[in-house]
Amino acid sequence: MKRRMFWVRMSVLSMAVLLFCLWGMSWAWEEKVSYKWLIEPKYKWAFAYSEGLWPVEKDGLWGYVDSADRVVVDFQYFGAAPFRNGMAYVEVSEDVWGLIDPTGRPVIALQEGIHLLPPFLVRDPLLGSKKDIRVPFGNAQDRYGFLDLSGKVRIPAIYDSVGQFSEGLAAVVSGDCWGVIDTDGRWVISLHSRYRGLKYFKGGYIPFMSKERLWGFIDSGDRVVLEPKYTRLQDSWDGSGPWLVECDGKIGYLAPKLNVLADCKYDPADPLFATQSYPYAGGVAFACEDGTYKALDTEGNELFQFPAFLATPVSELCREGYYVLYAGREEYRPFESKFFLLDKQGVMILPPEFQEIRPSADGIVAVCKEKRWGLIDLNRR
Repeated sequence: MKRRMFWVRMSVLSMAVLLFCLWGMSWAWEEKVSYKWLIEPKYKWAFAYSEGLWPVEKDGLWGYVDSADRVVVDFQYFGAAPFRNGMAYVEVSEDVWGLIDPTGRPVIALQEGIHLLPPFLVRDPLLGSKKDIRVPFGNAQDRYGFLDLSGKVRIPAIYDSVGQFSEGLAAVVSGDCWGVIDTDGRWVISLHSRYRGLKYFKGGYIPFMSKERLWGFIDSGDRVVLEPKYTRLQDSWDGSGPWLVECDGKIGYLAPKLNVLADCKYDPADPLFATQSYPYAGGVAFACEDGTYKALDTEGNELFQFPAFLATPVSELCREGYYVLYAGREEYRPFESKFFLLDKQGVMILPPEFQEIRPSADGIVAVCKEKRWGLIDLNRR
C-alpha cells in the first residue's frame, strides 16, 4: 500500500513539474514584450500595411491611409487589397475589380466585356518583374485570358481556366486538356489530356497531377523529372519557398530544385488534436512531430520548437521574419483567439492579446484589438 501511494505521489509530482515547466515556457514567451502604436485601434476592418499604404474600411467603404493615418486614397471602394509592385486591386463596384497606383489612378482602365479576376481567386499576379506581369481576366462567356499593365489583351480569353504566371510561364485549361503558355501566349507545352492538373513553375519545374491523382514534376519540355508519388502538394500564399508534400500519410518538404529538405515524417492534419504541418511562409515552415511544432528554415534546419498545445501557427499570415500564432490549439474563433508574433529565433515580439495580426516585411504590423484595427511599428519598440 505504501509503495502504491509512493508511485501515486511521484506521478502527481512529475505531472506538476511538467506543467510547471510548460507553463514556465509559455510565461517566458510573454516576458518583457512591449510595443508602440503608430495608429491607435479605430478601423472596423483592415488588411496588411504594404509599400507605405494601409487598406482600411470606414463607414462601409475602403480606402488607403499612410502610417500617420493621413488619407492617401479616398474611401470609395467596396474592397481593397494591399499594394504589390506599386499596384493594388480594388473593388470599384460590386464584383467589379480594378487596379490602381498609389495615388488612386487606374493602372488598367475598365473595359466593357472584360472583368479582372478578384485577387483572392488566383495566386497574387502582381508579384515578380513588372515587364512579365500578366493580369488574368474573364469575359461574359466565362472564358479567360491575360492583359498586360497597359490594359492590352496579350492573351485572348479562349481558355476555360488559367493559372498564374511564374518564371514567365502559366498553365491553362481547355476542356479536360492542360498546357503551358509563355507571356505572349505561345505554346511551351501543347494542350493534352495526360494530366489531371498543373500548378506553376518554380525552380524550372512544374508539379503535375497524374491520372492516378498523384503529384510529380515536369520541366518546360514536358519531360518527367520526378515520377508522381505524392498524394498531396501545397505551397505558400505567395508561391515562394519549398513545396509541402505528403506520402505514406506523412508530410515532408521539397526545395524548388526538388532536393529533399525534410523527409516525409511529419504529421498531417489531426482533427482530434487540432494539429497539422504547414507549408512554408516567410521563409519558415511549422512542421508537427509527436505533439511538437518545429520551425524549419528553407534549408530544412530547425530554428526553434514548442509544444503543440501551447500555440497554433497561422501560416497564411506569416511574412519574412514575422510569424503569427494564436495561443492554444483549439479551433480558431474570430474575436476570441489570442494572436501573438514571433521572430525567426522564436522570440515573442508581440504578446498574445490580439484578435488578429497581419505583419509586413518592413516591421509595421496591422493588429485587431477589441474589434478595432490599428498599426504597430516594431522598429520603435
